[in-house]
Amino acid sequence: LIYHMIVDYYDNIERNNNNLVQNIISEFFYNEERIKNIIKEQEEAYNNCLIEEFSSFDNSSLIEDKIYELNNYFNKYRVSIYYLDPKLGFTYKYNGSKVYYAASTIKMLDALYIYTKADEGLLDLDKELRYSSINRVGESIVLDKVKMGTMIKIRDLVKYAIMNSDNTSHNMLVSYIGKSNLSEYGKLLGAQLTLNSRDNFGNINVNDSMAYLKSLYKYFNTNSNNAKELYSYFINSDQNYLTIGDYKAAVKYGEYNNYYHENGIVYSNHPYLVSILSLHGNNETVIRDINERINELNELFYKNRNDLCYNKVYKKSAG
Repeated sequence: LIYHMIVDYYDNIERNNNNLVQNIISEFFYNEERIKNIIKEQEEAYNNCLIEEFSSFDNSSLIEDKIYELNNYFNKYRVSIYYLDPKLGFTYKYNGSKVYYAASTIKMLDALYIYTKADEGLLDLDKELRYSSINRVGESIVLDKVKMGTMIKIRDLVKYAIMNSDNTSHNMLVSYIGKSNLSEYGKLLGAQLTLNSRDNFGNINVNDSMAYLKSLYKYFNTNSNNAKELYSYFINSDQNYLTIGDYKAAVKYGEYNNYYHENGIVYSNHPYLVSILSLHGNNETVIRDINERINELNELFYKNRNDLCYNKVYKKSAG
């Protein structure tokens, strides 16, 4: 009897210990899963915060001080500037209402019109247009060397207009599209001054150039074969002063007398659009200096957003 009582005693202890161990193990896995869920929820909240559109949430003394600094710095230049982060919608504008002679910046619109219509099946990029004296104009580095009467593909005319800023190519494209059609197309994109003069270049302000750039950026992101081709023209265009280090830029410049403009998409860690219209002539130093300052603002904005989102999600949770 005593023997059986001892056996039962130790059996009860073993069962109780097993239950205790099972409870500890269950609690451990429950808490581990709970912690994993909390971490996952925090990561999702943080990542969602990072991609929210620009709002009053982003207001900070850091950004305000930088904008104040830029406004004072750009006072030494005769320029207008428009910066846009196309992903989140953060913008900076300096001297935005001033109107300039557009010069070759209008060629952005030629290219955009031709290639979007081609994607819609409304025109053939391989259609050939006859090069005639009526389209001949100075500053045509490519077509100056081509014989009158030569048939030239539309896609090649766009290439020459963007990569080489060939003016005769531009004239041929405007004749093909129709000046009034091109003007209406610019207005459809949100521009106000498109071809509002007697010549085929017109006037521009940074609001108009940004309307063109936003449409180009959107078109490039369609990643169609035509979009890739057009992108290559802008990336390899001459007088590309918006490149920074290893960052490429899809650019179109405009130049006439003391007017000099650079409009483009800078493919930095956080791609941005920038329009710089100036009265400093072809001054690479000025354009690069301005763009470097804009790039600083762009990087600061994303650092500020990261910090704000981190504090919102993790420090709030810790508190």
